[in-house]
Amino acid sequence: MDSKRRLRLVPALAAGLATVMATVFIPVPSVAGPRSDRLDKEIRIMERAVDDMLVESPNFLVRSSEPTNGIYLEGRGVVFTFKTGLYSFPWRSDGDGWHWFRHNDDRIIVIDDEGAEVHSGKEWRQKQLPEEEKLYSAGKREIVDTILDFGQVLSALEGQDWLEVRARLRGAEYFHENDLSSLRVRVRMQDLRDYLDGRLDREEVRARMQIEES
Repeated sequence: MDSKRRLRLVPALAAGLATVMATVFIPVPSVAGPRSDRLDKEIRIMERAVDDMLVESPNFLVRSSEPTNGIYLEGRGVVFTFKTGLYSFPWRSDGDGWHWFRHNDDRIIVIDDEGAEVHSGKEWRQKQLPEEEKLYSAGKREIVDTILDFGQVLSALEGQDWLEVRARLRGAEYFHENDLSSLRVRVRMQDLRDYLDGRLDREEVRARMQIEES
């Protein structure tokens, strides 16, 4: 995650992070259990971090400002889920203004300030594939960076627990062409803590993260 992006996210999360950073990496008393109020608060804070990443993303397209849902699963860890498409044309500006469209299976009509153009629906969708592939790859990097930059907030989890972000992939032609409906990115909390403590560098912890698509 670039420094400008991180600075935009941090103010929105500062209040919540302040409530838990004093106890980061201090073991949770066994009487409290993993479903403690503390863990619930930490899950809500991490939800906000993922939400902010998605809303500000130039790659992923979500339909609300709070698309993420986090849940603790006994013996597994915390899973954050959301549904997303890709921020591909005509939903985004190309630098010359916004474009709008109407389409059916046979044709796409692109409407901008200069008028309207009619394109073959099949040819247009094929044309979008390289661009959508770039957006998807960049979006996956955004998920990884959000986990590495903000996963520390989940201090109530055990080292063997997983921090997992799972996306339901919808809408984009690239997903359809490659038969993709799900993306899962996860890391062991111990690996994340080793990275934060300096025992692993960023590339080493990235190598230990699991990225699965189906």
